[in-house]
Amino acid sequence: MQKIKVFIEDFFKVESRTATLKRVPDLDSYNESVERLNSFFTDTLKGAWGYQIINELDDEDVYEMFEGTPDDIPRHLFKISRYEHEKYGDVWVCYTSVRNPDVNHKILNEAMIIVQEGDDLKIATKYGYSRENTSKKSYKWGIESGYRDLTFDSLGSPESIERYQEPVESFDGLKHYNADI
Repeated sequence: MQKIKVFIEDFFKVESRTATLKRVPDLDSYNESVERLNSFFTDTLKGAWGYQIINELDDEDVYEMFEGTPDDIPRHLFKISRYEHEKYGDVWVCYTSVRNPDVNHKILNEAMIIVQEGDDLKIATKYGYSRENTSKKSYKWGIESGYRDLTFDSLGSPESIERYQEPVESFDGLKHYNADI
């Protein structure tokens, strides 16, 4: 699981750097970071994170608006679970916070499913944990993007789990952290 932890933490760093560079008038650095970010994804997810290669900078006033904004920080990683999937083989689910989380408020909000494509690890599916709809107070996991056939239901029981840091109890995050999923 160490290689998965290194992979996902490297992704978190590139993701936060890309978000920070989006607010800086440096076209080449931003585009290089987007290309590096896309290297972590299956083809299905490229561009789904909201970062695209751009051909020209925004107007100067857009960058002035963000002047002095602190750099984004990487996500929190709470746990990784390894599964054996009938179609994809070994897959890993990384339970995370949102991008640029509050350092002291560790909320489990998202999950990313990682697969092996040839020699490379790739993020194949992204799940969000949110309300079913605005009128309900119940929360559930839902696929935000990625492989539609790579679901929590298709994973079965985990082969192994590594827990790294507890999330705060919010929206059942601690329940998911402690569950054997």
